[in-house]
Amino acid sequence: MINESNSIKEILIDIKNDREKLLCPFCIKKNNVFHLFFAKTFKNLRGKNNTNIYLYRSKNFKDWEPYSNKPIIKTFSGYASHRVLSPSVHQIGRKYYLVFEGRDGNTSSIFFATSNNLIDWKINFHPIIIGNIKEHYFSPSILYNSKNKSILIYYCQKKDGKSYICLNEYTDRAFKKLVSNKIILKQTNKYESYSIYAPFVLRNKNKYIMLYSGWSLNPTKGRVMSAVSKNGFVWKKNNKPIIEPSIEYDIKHCSEPSIIDIKN
Repeated sequence: MINESNSIKEILIDIKNDREKLLCPFCIKKNNVFHLFFAKTFKNLRGKNNTNIYLYRSKNFKDWEPYSNKPIIKTFSGYASHRVLSPSVHQIGRKYYLVFEGRDGNTSSIFFATSNNLIDWKINFHPIIIGNIKEHYFSPSILYNSKNKSILIYYCQKKDGKSYICLNEYTDRAFKKLVSNKIILKQTNKYESYSIYAPFVLRNKNKYIMLYSGWSLNPTKGRVMSAVSKNGFVWKKNNKPIIEPSIEYDIKHCSEPSIIDIKN
């Protein structure tokens, strides 16, 4: 995992063997402590219990310590028997909500968990968006819409060889009252000819900003793409990547973007 500031890249967390991979980082700040959530996966992706979600913490964004050597969210029976990954966290009221992707041997679905302290999580074991053998749902991002007092879940849908970034809007905190569901981005340019996924959405003053992964087919390469919106529902793409594969740590591809303002 890389810290990029003023075009300088530093390793935040490294692995000690080539059997593991770190992916899907998400960072949130609480009481001047940074909480970095990420997934750790092993090379055997076909077996059960091969990917779990971990937590590291830091006071200065440079020196990181694991909260525990054990995952804070691990695989469980049903739709998340093989992998849990792609954490996204948002504070709504006094609670923190974490949405994540769970995979079994056939498909991927989206789940949520709640916490009062970012450490102890109560998992809702039934998916809020359920995949099947023909449709897969993954890489969610959560945001609270204060204007509508609703929760927005951005996520990827894969169907018939195509991928889409979608948006569900819920008016309750149990994710049962779905009031709208729509596709907001499609594959439209050469940088996205293979797939789009992993939306990360934030609100900056009077606009919404989305970073997401765009993958080309020939050559197969991942890049970080972007889009903007005035209301979080209608989006305009930037048709060129904002981050391209470059130096040693991301020479093959860039993917699964995430942002945190370390000064505030």
